Amino acid sequence: MDQPHATMDEVAGLRTHRGAVHGEAAWPAILDRNEWERLGALLRKRGATSAARATNTRKYLLSGWALCGVCGQTLKGQRHSPRRGQPDLYRYTCTGRHAGRVVAHLDDYVSGAAAGRARRADAAGPMAALDALLARRTALLAEFADDGVLTPAELRGMVQALDVQVATAQKAVDAAATAGQVPGPVTRDEWDALPLSRKRAILAALFEPLVLHPSLLRGNKGFNPIGVVLQPHTS
Repeated sequence: MDQPHATMDEVAGLRTHRGAVHGEAAWPAILDRNEWERLGALLRKRGATSAARATNTRKYLLSGWALCGVCGQTLKGQRHSPRRGQPDLYRYTCTGRHAGRVVAHLDDYVSGAAAGRARRADAAGPMAALDALLARRTALLAEFADDGVLTPAELRGMVQALDVQVATAQKAVDAAATAGQVPGPVTRDEWDALPLSRKRAILAALFEPLVLHPSLLRGNKGFNPIGVVLQPHTS
């Protein structure tokens, strides 16, 4: 039988209760107190970094996807405090700050490109197939309730077979709901109304990661698309 994992405090030979250390334990420590404190600080730092990274990608359209054209690192959204009296400014940049753009400017440029290429899903065909299977399933159940010709085991087998087909049809409907299939292009208003996670998924489906090179403009004066490389997937 596997033994439960020792906690960080137990490894250091410390007794704890409800998260608080209450003195030395009766067993010998695996790590000395200094090593324990260093490791604990490292783990807390890693946890904070992971949380910050996750929060950044949930907050900014291009974080973790767009790349710096100089060092190849992913870009992330960062707040930059301007001069006193001016509102905070948010920019995409790498850790080395080789290349950067104002978040609002770059998001607007990429959103325009994405709305131009993304297309509304044509789920009519897959949806019709799904509806037919669901109707067939309902009719089968109603038929069993009315005349009882089928045995419960026979009904169960037929319903399970239909459920497999329903699951396959549902996947087809979901696939049709992704970008790149059918009728008219998505309007900018439709794009803007999409949740951030959906936009990020569509960008990844339509384009290679954006590559950002240093801007030719100084400061935050306007937006120049030169230096912004956004290439559609070739296949």
